[in-house]
Amino acid sequence: MRNKTDKNDARGFAQVLRTGYFSPVHMKSREAHGVRALLSTRKALLKTSRTKSAAF
Repeated sequence: MRNKTDKNDARGFAQVLRTGYFSPVHMKSREAHGVRALLSTRKALLKTSRTKSAAF
């Protein structure tokens, strides 16, 4: 078994990239992540608010 080192990892990653095994992926921007977090929080707050108001 080969010794696991950063050098060996780098060679392995380079080989995978050369073969085209992985394709590029889109990463959302920090702004998009922030908007998503705000919308999720808003949704949770609205759900909590509706649950409490229905109890009265």
